[in-house]
Amino acid sequence: MTTVREIAPSSWSGHLESLDRQVNERPILVVVAIDLTLDRENVRDVRVARNARLTGVDLERAGSDAGVIDLQLQVAGGELCHRVLRPVRLRAHERDDGELESLEIFDASGAKHTIFTEAHPRYSKLAAEVPWWEQPLPLPP
Repeated sequence: MTTVREIAPSSWSGHLESLDRQVNERPILVVVAIDLTLDRENVRDVRVARNARLTGVDLERAGSDAGVIDLQLQVAGGELCHRVLRPVRLRAHERDDGELESLEIFDASGAKHTIFTEAHPRYSKLAAEVPWWEQPLPLPP
């Protein structure tokens, strides 16, 4: 059974540090759910990283980046930093044994950044899906 837990802003730093320890170097999938129109087609879910490994999570505390959440990812071909600029809400989905299935980070623009771990029941299916931009183009007739 999965428990959904809202994380209070005062606990974000500690929760992100715990995420960093729990998921570090394990495969994850990062998906951003947004409303975006490309070539007159509505795109709702954009995969930022597939088969990535989380190598670090930081909540910036000072300066012009204060409040920004940085996810450092190891992906095929190198490293990637995914930034959530104005997070307003964090929600954790956890199994009864405390294992994190996913973490949702909502930003001020309304986008939802979701980190899926291997513990998520749909992780294998989600990770195996080939995003539309990686699919081969149809050959002309």
